[in-house]
Amino acid sequence: EGSDVELDREMIEMMRDPLGHIIRNSIDHGIEAPADRRAAGKRENGALFVAARQSGNQIIVEIADDGRGIDTEKLIARLVASGRSESQLRALSDKARLDLIFEPGLSTKDDVTDISGRGVGMDVVRAYIEQIGGRIELSSERGRGLRIAIHVPLTLSIQKISLLNRMLE
Repeated sequence: EGSDVELDREMIEMMRDPLGHIIRNSIDHGIEAPADRRAAGKRENGALFVAARQSGNQIIVEIADDGRGIDTEKLIARLVASGRSESQLRALSDKARLDLIFEPGLSTKDDVTDISGRGVGMDVVRAYIEQIGGRIELSSERGRGLRIAIHVPLTLSIQKISLLNRMLE
């Protein structure tokens, strides 16, 4: 949704890689295999939703899937294995636990694939978004999916370029 959203050409170029990374992660990390989805009472095929909209002086790009969501227990276990304090990690709020996905070098993937799993990514995605004056928000429901909302400023020089069409080229 949102193919009519207009955004500055430079902003589109800055967002191309982070959005591509998020979409690949949603497919590779989030969407379960058909048999796992059936066992969880879901449709066999996963769903990925990408939308863009303008809200005041910003653009909001939302990527949501109906996959497994973020397993914060797995994030904590991985970070503890790398030397972080378990008690400190467990004391974090739910939002802060979710934001652990942005820790440098962290991957929840057991196997590296052609798509993802190298532990290079979500920290870089957040850095890119913040570099252009934006922010990224996560909401996850374990076993039901992940929603990522990226808020970026709307610049003064708008060119009539479809954000989603350019991102998905």
